[in-house]
Amino acid sequence: MKISKEDKIRIIIEDLEEIITIPTNKEDQVKDVLRKSLRTIEDKENKEI
Repeated sequence: MKISKEDKIRIIIEDLEEIITIPTNKEDQVKDVLRKSLRTIEDKENKEI
């Protein structure tokens, strides 16, 4: 099953919020950082293929 980037980000944020509080005004910034990280991971995975 393929999980979309947005779903991955949502899952990560939900898990993070169990241990830290992400301020509402920083949530978009956190999502942007996670998107960038996922893109970097995918790029590195694709280079290995």
